[in-house]
Amino acid sequence: MKEYSNKIIFMLQDGLLPSDNMRGKEIIDTLENKNIIFITQFLNSSNSVKETLYDEIKEYKNSLFIWIKKIQLDIIKRLNYCNKHVYDTVDNYIYTKDFITNILNLNLVNGLIVNNRFMLNHIFSDTKFNGLIDIVYHHWDPIFKTAILNNQDKLVFGYMGSLPSLDHTDNFLYYKELIKLFQIELLNTEDAKYYTNSIKNNEKVLSSKQKDLKNININFNCHISIRKIDSEVSKFKTTAKIATASVFNHNIITTNEECVKDLLTNEYPFILKKDDIESVKNMFELVIKDYNSTKILWNKGLDIMKRVKDRLNLDTIKNDYIKMISRYIEY
Repeated sequence: MKEYSNKIIFMLQDGLLPSDNMRGKEIIDTLENKNIIFITQFLNSSNSVKETLYDEIKEYKNSLFIWIKKIQLDIIKRLNYCNKHVYDTVDNYIYTKDFITNILNLNLVNGLIVNNRFMLNHIFSDTKFNGLIDIVYHHWDPIFKTAILNNQDKLVFGYMGSLPSLDHTDNFLYYKELIKLFQIELLNTEDAKYYTNSIKNNEKVLSSKQKDLKNININFNCHISIRKIDSEVSKFKTTAKIATASVFNHNIITTNEECVKDLLTNEYPFILKKDDIESVKNMFELVIKDYNSTKILWNKGLDIMKRVKDRLNLDTIKNDYIKMISRYIEY
């Protein structure tokens, strides 16, 4: 059927996850191509793959499927062989590395989207994958343009992300100790609420339904991303933390992660080359001392972050997708 040919289909999980929105819907809207659609793999708010999924997509021919985070190998094997399949792992390579490595070694997809140069080189050297690999950096969320910035005339540190995930992923090493020593705000992006006092009191932050982050209050101006250097998280995470800091025109204290190496020059003053607690404390003290005096390092950092903001703008990332799609299908 002609109407089912030459389509670009983003395969989302359930249409509700942040990755569905940012790596799927926002990209689709920006590309503004009538041949691009999205289809959800899972039933809303469940872990069950839709029984009708194969029937929804079986008629597509000569089309490009871009699978976001989740991928259905049994269905791919049944689809028309003229289709091509690209897998965007997002951060799944950290959590399901063996599963993804098996996909790559068996060459079950035509292409892969990775998060940084290290990950690209790692896939080339550590797997038998012979498909195409594209680096697509994680852009900043346009909804943050509506953010309400508070307390911007004084130095306040802040961690912004899923606070419940800190129980299983080291995105902020030593946070329980550091919040007792420095003024740090802890913002949970699942519900747009601050839990600084709760965490100081050792209260557990529970996962909640994702809330619209429009008009979110940002009560700090120096972000934090402290991960174990050379860990799986440090090697394969996306650029989301850097991107988010840049959209607010903020600085960030960050360990020397692989995405940091791609986007921040060695001249950026607030990169941690060591991840021990004393090195982290010293970095906080350096930021405080500089901010409260000459601001030489602070302003240098802001200049570099402006360039990051431009690089991780959705309009810039759009061009990365256009180049990638053009390699598989006429765009």
